[in-house]
Amino acid sequence: MTRTMTVRIGRDGLPVRESGPWAHGKLYYAGRYFTIFNGGMKKKWPRRGYIDLLAGPGRCAIEGTDEEFDGSPLIALATEPPFERAVFVESDPDLADALQQRTVAAEGRRVIIPADCNAPATVARIRQEIDSGMLAVCFVDLLGFACSIGVGLVCKVGQARRWRSGRAISVPW
Repeated sequence: MTRTMTVRIGRDGLPVRESGPWAHGKLYYAGRYFTIFNGGMKKKWPRRGYIDLLAGPGRCAIEGTDEEFDGSPLIALATEPPFERAVFVESDPDLADALQQRTVAAEGRRVIIPADCNAPATVARIRQEIDSGMLAVCFVDLLGFACSIGVGLVCKVGQARRWRSGRAISVPW
């Protein structure tokens, strides 16, 4: 995958991903979806997971401004009711390290995989981390990437499992 995004140092001294002004609203609605998903499914699926295939550093900034806001990993970890397990995949070592530092409080329920999400070993690790008794949301935000990640990769992650579909794909693990 080729990155085309810009990264700068945020207020906390760690990298943040620069985004356009639309990103804040997009992530707001993703967070609402996570809350509705967890609230609506908690009785039928008491164990729910979250997978972010292009996690980034966990924080974003609007290009040309000082405005910073939480990215999808931090939004997912703050969701109530909570996800039992969160798996974040990030191929850039510096961004994975920033995400590690920003999510240390959730260490017991999150794992960061510093690898290419397309690699077979990464797919196997994700499947290992989200067990077969979980319903999982797989979030894929292509912001900053000159690549194509389609349903094919998500199907590999959830292979041999039933699907719920939508903009964010919910996968009964």
